Amino acid sequence: MRDFTGLSPSDLEAIIEEQDQELETLKAQLQKARDVAYEAPELNMSNYSHEDVDKLNNGMIEVFDILENGIQ
Repeated sequence: MRDFTGLSPSDLEAIIEEQDQELETLKAQLQKARDVAYEAPELNMSNYSHEDVDKLNNGMIEVFDILENGIQ
């Protein structure tokens, strides 16, 4: 944990602003990744074996769940 002892109010405000900017960047990156995952084409059996489709589908479900939970 950072030691904030001795920092002025303006120093603390600058730290908070920096953290807010990083948080907004992360939120934007998560949203972009979620959009990519959401727009990914549906898998179909004519292109993959049944096992491949199950594996890819389960992976996308997991990614989508992670991204959804990360955005909230």
